[in-house]
Amino acid sequence: MLEKIDNYLIGIATKISHWTQKHFGITNFCIARIGGYVELLGIMICIILCLWNRKAYEIALFLLIGVPFLAVVTHVAITDIKATHKSEQQMMENNISIRKYWYSDAILRVIGFMLTLTGMLLLPITIFVTRGFLPLFSVFIILAGSTILDIFAEVTPLPPHKSKMREWAEKLKAALQPTPILTPVPVQN
Repeated sequence: MLEKIDNYLIGIATKISHWTQKHFGITNFCIARIGGYVELLGIMICIILCLWNRKAYEIALFLLIGVPFLAVVTHVAITDIKATHKSEQQMMENNISIRKYWYSDAILRVIGFMLTLTGMLLLPITIFVTRGFLPLFSVFIILAGSTILDIFAEVTPLPPHKSKMREWAEKLKAALQPTPILTPVPVQN
């Protein structure tokens, strides 16, 4: 069951990735890195919301428990971002997709997706009902970024080629360049 859900998620991510690569030249590894950056943004939001207008014992509890946890999550996110960069470089150099720098388990991707959906459903409650759940909202941002990173890193990219946007830009550049004025050169006998 989990494998079917995982294959479905990767199938959707593959369609999105191939479309963006054909039109804009953005590979799945770039989209995965964006997910990693969203994850890091969620960590910063979590730190700000946990320290904002809190009592001393709440801040101490956060410093004892929350900071080490967020440090580990930050380290994993940065390592994953670097791994997607290495995979993309390897793919561009050899024109093949090699995932020797990347490992992700199907069950982690599906659980992350389910928790992200739960966070999206709880979003109105976390924003409008109580301020106490706002750090929980940042945890869902972290989960969403991590899920995007995990799913898009598993997609097999298309071979490198010019995107439609680049072709359009080259045609526009050629059309906007002034045509040279040809003057006849006298021939001497």
